Amino acid sequence: MSDESQIHDADVASASMLYQRLSILKWLAIIVFLIVIGLYLAIFNGELTRDQDKWGQFGDFVGGVLNPIFSLMALIALLATFDLQVRELKLSAKELKNSADALAAQNATMERQNQEASFFNLLGVLAKVVDGLSYKESSLMGVVSSKSAIKYSGREAFHPLCNLWLMDLLRAHRRGDFDVDIAKEMLVEKYFDSIEFRLGHYFQVVLSLVRFVDRSNDKSYFSEIIAAHLTIYEMELIHYYCLLGLSDELRDLVEKYELIARLYAGKKVALK
Repeated sequence: MSDESQIHDADVASASMLYQRLSILKWLAIIVFLIVIGLYLAIFNGELTRDQDKWGQFGDFVGGVLNPIFSLMALIALLATFDLQVRELKLSAKELKNSADALAAQNATMERQNQEASFFNLLGVLAKVVDGLSYKESSLMGVVSSKSAIKYSGREAFHPLCNLWLMDLLRAHRRGDFDVDIAKEMLVEKYFDSIEFRLGHYFQVVLSLVRFVDRSNDKSYFSEIIAAHLTIYEMELIHYYCLLGLSDELRDLVEKYELIARLYAGKKVALK
């Protein structure tokens, strides 16, 4: 049991005890009244009379004895009632606070569950996009035919698509006529000519997914899941896509959450 719960139970017990004491005070007043009347009757024989003066004397006696006692009891009861009301107000305030805290915790849990559901829905969309990828390449002089074509589907298509996009760059680098500006221009042109119609949707879904992570309350958890789902060839494609300035927003988010750090053995890579 927590300290807060123990304090709450102690307050409830204290308020209940005070209420019981007020009930005792009520019975005590009745007992005092009966004692006073009994003493009067015992001392003065308690005979009824029609003498108005004696009734007046009886009233003065009872009033003189009981009024101070009852006034003191009334004051005690009034103070005790105030104290009881204050305690009840405190208990009500604590109950309201506990209810508000429980509601806030429930809302936070629901919000987290909703975020997780939305995130995994987006991740499912990305998986469907990946499953829908396909690429055919020929082993005969670059001509694709039904007999010689090799078809890659799903995640296995990333490797040949990556080669298709970067092969000219690798050849230029081997020939020794590598120029950074020319290479970037060539890669951008090659992207839109060769693979944008295959991977454009993929990159847009990745961007939407990382945007969602950036707006979520659990950025680290979600970004780790995305990074774990990416293959090396996906990371390489995302790296060049960002490096060539095809999406500055995706570049900034990928760099912020280190989504392709695994591609470079955990080292943070600048994409500018």
